[in-house]
Amino acid sequence: MEGRNEPRKQRRRASVPDLIDQGLLKNPGRLVIALCAAAIAVALLAATIFFVFDLGPDQHSRLSARGAIWEALQRTMDPGQLANAHGAFGIAALITTLIGLLLVTTLISLMNNQVQQRVDEVKRGREPARLSKRDLDRFPYYVVLGWSEVSLKVLSELAQSTPTDMHSQNGDRSGVPLVTVMAQMSVQDMQAQVDARRDHDHTMLPRHWQFRTGNPTDKRDLVRICQIEKATSVIVLAPEHSSIEVTGAPRGPDEVSDATAHVITTLTAIDAALANRTSQSASADDPAPPTVVVEVAETAVHAARVAQRIESRFADVVSGIKVVTVDGSSIMTRLTAQVSRQRDLARIYDELLDFSGCEFRQVSVPDALKPSDGPVTFGAVVAAVTGGIVIGVIDHPSDENGTTPGESGLTPGESGLKIDLWPSWDQKLSGNAKLIVVADDAGSVTATVSKQQPPKESRERSAPLSEVGDVVILGWNHRAASLVEMIRAGSSGSSPIHVVAPCLQPDDVASGADLMWEIRSDGIQQWIDEHGCPSELHGKHVIVLGDDDVSAEVSDAMTLLTIQALHPPGATDRPNAVVAELRKRSSRYLVKHLYTELIVGDSLVALMLAQYAVNPEVKEIVNELASPDSGVEIDVIKCGDVPGIDISAGGKWTFRKVQEEVWNGGLIALGYVHSPEPEGTVAATVVLNPQDPDEPVVGFDDRLVVLVNRHESPRRVTPGS
Repeated sequence: MEGRNEPRKQRRRASVPDLIDQGLLKNPGRLVIALCAAAIAVALLAATIFFVFDLGPDQHSRLSARGAIWEALQRTMDPGQLANAHGAFGIAALITTLIGLLLVTTLISLMNNQVQQRVDEVKRGREPARLSKRDLDRFPYYVVLGWSEVSLKVLSELAQSTPTDMHSQNGDRSGVPLVTVMAQMSVQDMQAQVDARRDHDHTMLPRHWQFRTGNPTDKRDLVRICQIEKATSVIVLAPEHSSIEVTGAPRGPDEVSDATAHVITTLTAIDAALANRTSQSASADDPAPPTVVVEVAETAVHAARVAQRIESRFADVVSGIKVVTVDGSSIMTRLTAQVSRQRDLARIYDELLDFSGCEFRQVSVPDALKPSDGPVTFGAVVAAVTGGIVIGVIDHPSDENGTTPGESGLTPGESGLKIDLWPSWDQKLSGNAKLIVVADDAGSVTATVSKQQPPKESRERSAPLSEVGDVVILGWNHRAASLVEMIRAGSSGSSPIHVVAPCLQPDDVASGADLMWEIRSDGIQQWIDEHGCPSELHGKHVIVLGDDDVSAEVSDAMTLLTIQALHPPGATDRPNAVVAELRKRSSRYLVKHLYTELIVGDSLVALMLAQYAVNPEVKEIVNELASPDSGVEIDVIKCGDVPGIDISAGGKWTFRKVQEEVWNGGLIALGYVHSPEPEGTVAATVVLNPQDPDEPVVGFDDRLVVLVNRHESPRRVTPGS
């Protein structure tokens, strides 16, 4: 019996301290309420004693009920009132004051502790994100998990992603999306980097941004801090200093980098945090599962395979999230191959992916173009739409109610979408079809009764195919093998490729008569000095690759040194084009040479992360345009290379007139590149979707940005350099 009773006695003795501890640690609010109630009870008890026994500070006067309560409250809250207490009243007042002093001081101490804990929690970034229903109804909500070199650019792009029509609907043109950034670093460090960037980037608005410290792989932090169930999209950043910086030995088929492992774990945590949002339990008022855009940091050999595997593995998860991967390595390779053929193409892609300029948007077919006698054709839409340039169609499946998705942007999470870039002119559009346009704002796209005739399908399409010419690749990295193959695919196959690298030719590069390999163990700079560059490279296309075996700072420094050697002061001979890879966005501002096209790794990744988070279907459009075998791509050609365009020297054509001739020549004009001086001593300006197409702006020396279709009777021309 003693053995059974002893634990009970121990539990009984520990019950009071346990209750206090639970009150302090687990539920301090209840303890505050209990202390307040106890203090009030003591004051009421003292007031009753004062009133019943006729006690008061003045022996000659009787306290009323109201006066007794007031005296009791004073004695409970203020020990200084004891100086006026005498006799029996003084004894009762002393007892009341001592009990009240204990309760009130404890209450003040507890409240002060709670305030301090709240301040500490805010400093540590552990408080839940502040999200009002009003703001969630007005603006999209994005969650960014992780912090890296691309974070600041991602935030800058998201700040500009809110469509103008959304601002106008709410009467607020200064609003930006709600963004919560959670990473395993201090809030102060993240805020300090944003403040430093804000000095020269006015898009870094802090009003709707919240920084939090937490673990992206912990579902509890995702739910409590980020409130991820309310997110429109989630962006998952790969950690810095990942194995993408080191090529190393070939990995096994199932092995991934540490950065990719972190991304996969984060995706699993997101799925677990949203697992209760099943179709059975979700109501019609619940927001749709978020689109999750993840950065894949892998070598070029593994990147595409890993990205495809991640998307397929998370395609049928319980939470319903849609995973979109950003493979920076592959997209850099594709753009480098294309930019090596075309000047200014890098800036064109920056313009299309940057929210501050024109980008790909989705709109409905204007009602004015919907005739009663049948569907409208793609050619008629292209000719009649104003405010944007139509480049394709997205066929949306209708739901059970016959409704289609919204028009503010490329809607996330849609299944069964068919994206068709540049269909036939006479293709009839379905009732659910949406137009893919290049425009500043979807709200500005309208339709008019056009004076222009629809493009004629019967005329031969003159799709220009730029010849690369001689290519010199300086350096080697994990993307180079794929780059060589893409250059071959984009040319006639006879253009020689000269590789200068400090290594032997890898096995994954197919040998051929077009490939010349030169091993330079003494380095690229020595080769440049020996060959008297740039005279030997005059008229050639030069590609400068970054070194993956060193840090980003060292790699960019060596690239900048090579660019300087290719542009010596006073040189008249120069390469036809120089394309250089940079890994840090900050390095691009150090390059002042006009004939250098820059492919910046972290900038491209940031643009795509932000763009795909807002408009997931843009990924399919970019992949189509950047693929060497897609058939549809962007080109830059001289006005004189398009039949029908004859601009006299010093003359100007309107973009609308140029557009009509380009249509009849089998192309779609997206804009133009204005060169203030023919010799290129001043940087050219890229203009897409001109605001006033009827203003004479296109000159003799300008070049046209066009969409070409290689599948439609290609005709080879040589774009202007």
